[in-house]
Amino acid sequence: MSGTRRKRGNGSRVRGEGRIRVANRQRRVRIATRPYHELLDRLVTSTGRSPAEVGLTFVSDRRMHRLNREYRGIDRSTDVLAFPAANVSACHRQRQAQVRERSASSPPDNPHRSTGPIDVRNGPLLVLGDIVISAETAKRQARSSGHTVRAECTRLLIHGYLHLLGYDHERSRPQARRMRRMERQLYPRVTRHHRARA
Repeated sequence: MSGTRRKRGNGSRVRGEGRIRVANRQRRVRIATRPYHELLDRLVTSTGRSPAEVGLTFVSDRRMHRLNREYRGIDRSTDVLAFPAANVSACHRQRQAQVRERSASSPPDNPHRSTGPIDVRNGPLLVLGDIVISAETAKRQARSSGHTVRAECTRLLIHGYLHLLGYDHERSRPQARRMRRMERQLYPRVTRHHRARA
């Protein structure tokens, strides 16, 4: 990826003004994170959301179960969850207020002073949110569908990304159709380069 540099230690890549973070927080399924940096970069660019900040984390079924129960009230695992930056929880807003308080009390000449959270539409960087994928569920779904784990994770990534943009298949049938249509359009756009290299 030309024009991309890797930041040490935090699993993020910076392209222009955007930040893409990919982390693998599970050990049961082998996941190479680099292709997902590239896929996310293509998604952001092809949907006109660049520069943007977006994160992707691969977790275990157990962790996904906890997240699904905590944030959606559903007591089971799922394949993908999306946490749009525009819909921050009360807990997250409280943490942001604490950061603002601390940065307000920092000396003005401190170059490392936090300026607080970035508003979703404020300034050049669009903060989209985070996507979480259960690698174990993705592997099971890939096996039952007859395709690779990477193809399934890519499908789930696109699905989660569209949720970050406001698409919601649970809202109505027309919304579900619109979301499926976007998934079908985006998949070949973001995977074309990977298929050519493989």
